[in-house]
Amino acid sequence: MMLKKNLFVLFLLIFIFSCTGYSAEKQPVWTWASDNPITDVEVSDDSLNITASYGRYVKFWYNDSSTPYRTKMVDSGINSMKMSSDGEYVIAGELSDYTLTLFEGGTKEWEKNDFLIELRDIDFSSSGSNITAIDVYNIYFIKKSSKNVIWAVNHPTTEMSAVAMSPDGRFIAAGTIDGEVFVYSTSNSSDVWSHTSVLDGRITAIHFSGDSSHLIIGTQYGRVHVYESNRDNEDPAIIYYEQPDDISCVSAGPSSDYYLFGTNGGDIVLLSKDSGGTKVWQKSLDREIDGTTVTSCIFNGNGNYVLAGADESRLVVLVNTTTGDLLWDSIAFGKVSSVAMSFRGSNIVVGTDDGIALYYEELLDNQAPIVSIESITPSISLPGSLVTMNGSAIDFDGSVVSYRWYSSIDGNLSTDINFTISSLSQGLHKIFFQAEDNEGKWSPPVVMEIGVGDFPDASIDLVTGCDFTVDCVISEGTEITFTGSAVSSASEDTEILGYEWRSSLDNETILSDQASFSILSLSRGLHTISFRAINEFEFWSSNVTVNVMINGIPQATIISADINPVIPGQKINLVANATDPEGEPLNYVWTSDTLFFSNEQKIYENFHPYNPDVSINGSRVITSTTDMGSHIITLRVQDSYGVYSKISNFTITILSPPTLSVQCDDTGFVGETFLFTTFADDADGIILSYEWDFDSKEGLIDSVDFEGSGLATHTYNQTIPGLDYLVVVRVTDNDGLTSYDTCQQTVEEDQIGDVSKDSSSGGGSISEIASPSVIGGILLVVIIVGGGLFYMMRDNDDYLYSSPSLSKTSSRADYMSSIEPEVSPVKERRILDNEMIDTTVVECPECSAQIDVPSVSGSQALQCPDCGLEGEIEL
Repeated sequence: MMLKKNLFVLFLLIFIFSCTGYSAEKQPVWTWASDNPITDVEVSDDSLNITASYGRYVKFWYNDSSTPYRTKMVDSGINSMKMSSDGEYVIAGELSDYTLTLFEGGTKEWEKNDFLIELRDIDFSSSGSNITAIDVYNIYFIKKSSKNVIWAVNHPTTEMSAVAMSPDGRFIAAGTIDGEVFVYSTSNSSDVWSHTSVLDGRITAIHFSGDSSHLIIGTQYGRVHVYESNRDNEDPAIIYYEQPDDISCVSAGPSSDYYLFGTNGGDIVLLSKDSGGTKVWQKSLDREIDGTTVTSCIFNGNGNYVLAGADESRLVVLVNTTTGDLLWDSIAFGKVSSVAMSFRGSNIVVGTDDGIALYYEELLDNQAPIVSIESITPSISLPGSLVTMNGSAIDFDGSVVSYRWYSSIDGNLSTDINFTISSLSQGLHKIFFQAEDNEGKWSPPVVMEIGVGDFPDASIDLVTGCDFTVDCVISEGTEITFTGSAVSSASEDTEILGYEWRSSLDNETILSDQASFSILSLSRGLHTISFRAINEFEFWSSNVTVNVMINGIPQATIISADINPVIPGQKINLVANATDPEGEPLNYVWTSDTLFFSNEQKIYENFHPYNPDVSINGSRVITSTTDMGSHIITLRVQDSYGVYSKISNFTITILSPPTLSVQCDDTGFVGETFLFTTFADDADGIILSYEWDFDSKEGLIDSVDFEGSGLATHTYNQTIPGLDYLVVVRVTDNDGLTSYDTCQQTVEEDQIGDVSKDSSSGGGSISEIASPSVIGGILLVVIIVGGGLFYMMRDNDDYLYSSPSLSKTSSRADYMSSIEPEVSPVKERRILDNEMIDTTVVECPECSAQIDVPSVSGSQALQCPDCGLEGEIEL
């Protein structure tokens, strides 16, 4: 009953729309593109055959395909083409080559090329038997059976402009450039009447009504005339209508009731004979686009609708003839040059300067009756019981003439709309019902199941992961348990003997023959799982179903980072690769416990419209200057069903800058040599350079006073009144990362007396370290360092021994950090009381640098200032 109501409402709406001003953008069924503008399009009355002409070509289609089944080429450009109503015959006229060609079934039958100067226009009778043509001064009547002229009439004083033949082939009407129209009988060229008006200007279009009883004439200066075809030369026009725009197309309806014309102002106008030739309605096709002309306008075969198309606006409209209501409109894919309709109007062909398009209008096609099974009672009965079947049917475009009921078991049952039967065989019947309309079209059958006998009732009671309110979505590979049950409908004593579970996928194989079973091998996709049961009488129940979607689990992995490892504060762009078995869009979910993404959160999802630079499968991580070490980035992707992939991890390594501590000397005096030491380390590399500034102004390296060692000396030539010197050291590791540290050095005026001092300021030379004033303190440090390295010397004959280089993971500052100078060079200088100590010059074997050492007997540890070589010397 509900089905019937829904169908009735649907078709009631369709019927209302077809009778009112309903309008909607119409889309073509198919299109075909052309390199040259289409000249004419035609479609047969039965809508099966379509023909179009363009350039030098005539193409032939069947309406179910956009691919032409045949193409014919002529010698020059085609300016007019016509088709017989059955689609069997086509004629094409070439303007400059003045050639007329006849095609039958898409094959050229003959051509005629003896016209005068130009072949200006041609036309066909409905059957294709009679042909008319005009050149510059002549009108021709030709039979399709031969290209020979039956008769021709010459008009030497005026030029021809348009020609038309009545559908029945009895009349030919030819117009001139001077406003004249001559109407001939094809049986006798002397049987003629004429229309003449110099105020008409050029005759632009002529068309006969479908019954050949009348013709409409369109003129250059906006005048429209309608005459009877078999007119006495004195009879006036039955319609005369005048408006300001040039007439661009005309069409007469199937009878003498309605006439249509289009203008170069973009309007179509319908005139009615019954209202004395007054305007019934007017429609604009210009869409406010200047220069729009209605290029083609026609009635369908029964005259219920009119079709028109325009060039500049590209608009195509289908309008109800009597009401003027727009059924639909469409913007064609090019400027419209020609339109054509099948007899009913269900198939519409539109020619443009870019190709052709086929539209289908179902409301203008013959509609099958709408049928419904109202009831079958009872739906389950015992053999021999009466069963009553009631149906209904309606045909909106005709009438219902017959009905048919039939059973899947017993065959035909009845031809009445309602009936009762008691002879149904035992079993589960599918009962079908159809109706036929007055044009011989049967409705699709509707079906209802009934049972005769004691049939089980089956039900699906449980599907793990489903609540039966919506389709179940279960991840691929998950074990699913199905549980069903069944009882006999007529008697609970009837035993259920078997069960059957099937899936709509997997080749309809039987999944199980038990009431309950578990499975984890269902293939991906939407399964309709059906369940039924059989009782001891071998009666199967009706199928009961449940839909189960087996959803593939997406997979994701982070495949690349544009930089890794990174310097603190850098941005890292990550790219992932993810796939979904069903090929559906995925939501990317990026997370981190320690780092932030470009959205300033520790979670970043999918594509953000406000950040179009970030692709859907990428993310950007923002590090800060305080971040260092290893950090984990995770990714999961989520499909449209909410199922997540496994987690994909990616490690980002953020480099660590060196750690640094610098120590200044004790308070000393101007001219004395001060000793500065560093304690430096790099957790993920080695320190490559030390840079010193002994008199920084702002705590930065203003100028590099010394570089190359974590141990440095410096002599100050003056004090800073009330202030200490600010010493800055900068270290750089193998990753290019730097660290700074500072200390303050107190320098006082020398109060002891006349002491020889080096007037130059500098640091880092071995000669300064070995000067008599500080030798004691320096020797103590050097002896400690050199003693550890002495046993590693490889050449006992050299005066200077090389020391193994430091490991990659330790720096010279690490080594020196364990040494605390016991005696300050400043203090030692005061102890020596300014005594001068003799020195000895030693040459470094690595680089030939000269080193000054105190002339003191015994073993002394040294370091070359140029190459850094360390060792001991015995004096």
